[in-house]
Amino acid sequence: NTNNTNNTTTGNNDNNTTGNNDNNTTGTGECKPDFGQADACGGNVVGTWSLEDACSQVDLEGLLKQACPLATVESMEITTSGTLVVTAAHYARNVTAVINAVVLIPNLCAQVAGGCQGIEAAVAARLQNATATCTPNNDGCSCDLELVEDGEEAGAYTLVDGVITVADGSTFYYCVEGANLSLREFGTNDDASQPTQFYGK
Repeated sequence: NTNNTNNTTTGNNDNNTTGNNDNNTTGTGECKPDFGQADACGGNVVGTWSLEDACSQVDLEGLLKQACPLATVESMEITTSGTLVVTAAHYARNVTAVINAVVLIPNLCAQVAGGCQGIEAAVAARLQNATATCTPNNDGCSCDLELVEDGEEAGAYTLVDGVITVADGSTFYYCVEGANLSLREFGTNDDASQPTQFYGK
């Protein structure tokens, strides 16, 4: 498995949630958060691919500010691991992405939520596969957030014009460039939030 990490701060956040593979020695490309139809070059997907990165257009701080305008994301890290094995007719994917972030919630919002423990409960109730550990400080609560996304599936697939369709009907734009494969799901209820998966050989 290939692990990758990336730290960002709010001072240089470009509103993309991205990872950055520190161990990428096989590929030459990079993860593109808005990977779409214009990028779907197709190519030969057969082989064993390691998940090296994941990136998204989702703005975590923007989402937090909808609930608490003064909330800030101090740092964020994405770690990815796992493989995608593709034969001429079938695929098997077993991958994991873990997002860790440090978020500061000011006193006013923390009081409304019921203190630091209230924030923890709200995160658990509203975000699937997410946990928060919050501790009080002079300004409110400092919260360590963790969101785990696991994907394990297998089945048949078809390829048409840069689009992969898998057994359950899900569709993905894809492009193979050298030793890298980019995938991004589309045709969902919220395409903009779908992450790009970036693999290497």
